[in-house]
Amino acid sequence: PRHSPANPPAVIRIAVLNGDVDSALQLTEAHYPKVFEEDEDIYFRLQCRKFIEMIHRGAEIRARASAGRSNGHSDYTDAYDDMVNQDMELDHPHEHGGFDQMDTDGGGNGGGASNGAVHDDYDRLLEETINFGKAISAEFAHDKRRSTQRALQDAFALLAYEDPGNSPDVAHHLSLHRRVTLAEDLNSAILVSQGKSPSTALERLIKQTVVLAEDLAENGGPGSFVNVFDYMKPRPPSPTQF
Repeated sequence: PRHSPANPPAVIRIAVLNGDVDSALQLTEAHYPKVFEEDEDIYFRLQCRKFIEMIHRGAEIRARASAGRSNGHSDYTDAYDDMVNQDMELDHPHEHGGFDQMDTDGGGNGGGASNGAVHDDYDRLLEETINFGKAISAEFAHDKRRSTQRALQDAFALLAYEDPGNSPDVAHHLSLHRRVTLAEDLNSAILVSQGKSPSTALERLIKQTVVLAEDLAENGGPGSFVNVFDYMKPRPPSPTQF
């Protein structure tokens, strides 16, 4: 059996900050089931973020196999269009571009077996991502709010980019700031579900520090190496002295 974390809110926050939305969803459901019952919006945002993180992981796998090739829009744009129209044939993912148009037979990137494994990893994650995208589209089809539909469209749009993290048009969707905002909003929802204040002075300080760190990183210099979350992770216990 899995051990219950000593401080579930902190573990949930770190999971979101690390892009592990699945763990955040599971832990929240296990420890604070009222959160999703009372706040459907935070549930939707977590599901949407999970979709974005899946797309991001797929792009990273693809990038490892296509190192040295140009970035920008990918050959997978056709698959993105099909997904939006709900017409993609999942049994034949190669028909829509992607890896079939890449050199995976041991050519310039070295090692056919290695590239073949990456090819398989990408295909598996791609199919999971597409299925998940369709699932959340169906789950929230009843929500006609512009903000909800726009969030889904923005997430789907990431599929049209080979390297969304470095594409100016969409990179902001993958920024650390988006994770921070979601992590803190989820924590606020947890506090509210317990009848507590939705924010603390520490949370506000963390948000301000993250924004400052991102500004420093953009300007280069030593500030580029500052990672606020390195200082938020639990420290290992000190060795016992006899």
